[in-house]
Amino acid sequence: MGGSKKSARPPILLLSLLVLSAFLLSPSARPVRANSVVATVSIWAPQSVAFDPDNGCIYVGDGSSYTVSVISGSTNKVIATVPLAHGITDLFGIAYDSANGDIYVTSGDGMVYVISGSTNEVIANVSLGGNPIGVAFDSTNGNIYVADSGVVVMNGANSVVARISIPGLGPVDSWGIAFDSANGDLYMSDSGSNITEVISGSTNAVISSVTSGGPGRGVAFDPVNGYVYVASAIAEPNDTGYVSIIDGATNTPVGHVTAGYDLEGVAVDPVKGNVYVVDGEENLFAISGSTGKVMGSVPIGDSALAFDPSNGDIYVADTVFHTVSVVSPASITTVASSSSSTSSSSTTTASVSSGGGIPEFPYQLAAVSLFTVLVVASYLVVRDRRSVG
Repeated sequence: MGGSKKSARPPILLLSLLVLSAFLLSPSARPVRANSVVATVSIWAPQSVAFDPDNGCIYVGDGSSYTVSVISGSTNKVIATVPLAHGITDLFGIAYDSANGDIYVTSGDGMVYVISGSTNEVIANVSLGGNPIGVAFDSTNGNIYVADSGVVVMNGANSVVARISIPGLGPVDSWGIAFDSANGDLYMSDSGSNITEVISGSTNAVISSVTSGGPGRGVAFDPVNGYVYVASAIAEPNDTGYVSIIDGATNTPVGHVTAGYDLEGVAVDPVKGNVYVVDGEENLFAISGSTGKVMGSVPIGDSALAFDPSNGDIYVADTVFHTVSVVSPASITTVASSSSSTSSSSTTTASVSSGGGIPEFPYQLAAVSLFTVLVVASYLVVRDRRSVG
């Protein structure tokens, strides 16, 4: 009986080690700060996120399955999947039209797909050509503005009514775009330069060009302070993430915030006025709209995000871990930051390191190494016992 007990130990040991290693390697074991994530929704390649206040749902463009996933804001479950054309990629832009209740999705095949917010079905597709990315709704004139080799303007009937050319703009440089409800202007970031173009919603003409901190990506308007926030992919010379702050009343830069690296999406809490931005290194940063300082960060997300004012949560897309994380803003832990006044205004800038916790890749690499060592050790134990027996 003693011999049978000894021979049973190695398999038990091996099983235990395998369970431990599986836990370490799972996405759920990522070092996210406690109580940060309210829920996690599995979506393979979430590239764009938008909130529909009419039905309380969050719409997520999935660039791998050619679909848009619909998440209920009350249950944080996928309640519908809207198929688009097969084979399309890069669903980088998505926006809600409060006038007709529809959702507008841009795709890499030069199309804009229109989804009914009431039926969650595609009701129209508009061919723009080019490479449409950002999309925004102008609640003043009811038009849709699409960043696509300049800006394409669509009306509520889904017809193209204008094309706004921008001198010096490359064919794929148009990126993010946002509507300023205070002045009626549109702000489009240029990924090929450090310029943000300001377009009048009344004339559909470029009325100003504002210098940003680096190649532009996501853009968002804060209705609380009247500022426009533009995220940059890389800001020289230190290669740090750079959020430019533009005063919508004067269309002049009033400050900036440095945080992370390779910043992507931006979202705003329209009630409190706080700003949230994700970088390409799996970090979500919270920026105070009143002080211009980074309040904290968590290691979540890498592409797009949206704020749901009905439940107060942030929906953060993560293409690496194939999820949309639902994050409570109150749980974002405050991190140490150094601050200094900008020379252009009294707005304060804040600098933080790119990490909000243990880096994702080194953590996973360490887990793989540990797994390998444990498996080899278990094999040696089993071999030695068998040779003794």
